[in-house]
Amino acid sequence: MVGDKVLMINKRISAHSTRVLTRKNYTGPYIIAAKVQRDDQTGPAYKLVEMKTGRSLKYLVTPARIKKYNDERPQFEAVNPPLPPMMATPEDKLINGQTDGQEDKPNSSDDNGFEPAIRINRQRIKKRQTSIFGLI
Repeated sequence: MVGDKVLMINKRISAHSTRVLTRKNYTGPYIIAAKVQRDDQTGPAYKLVEMKTGRSLKYLVTPARIKKYNDERPQFEAVNPPLPPMMATPEDKLINGQTDGQEDKPNSSDDNGFEPAIRINRQRIKKRQTSIFGLI
């Protein structure tokens, strides 16, 4: 396994981070420089070297934190071309809170002088007061 190209996972989330979901978990690629195992009682660890700079990492990495790097992506895409973009249907173009106008609209007003809303666009609670925004 020495000489293989690998990626290293980093699950650590920095404090006050807003990019938790969009952050890339894997860094690299790295080359495995050496395998370190003192005895059969302990598992192996690997010494990694950055592929771009040639600098080695200060610490050893366990096999649970690395995965094999596939550098043959252009060959994969040549065999498996990307899917064509999907055609949008009218239902897909509706934005949150919008409707297609096919619902029934009330004709009569309420007994207390208010008309019922056709649709509620959003609702918010601010300083313990509920505000409802809708189409009348």
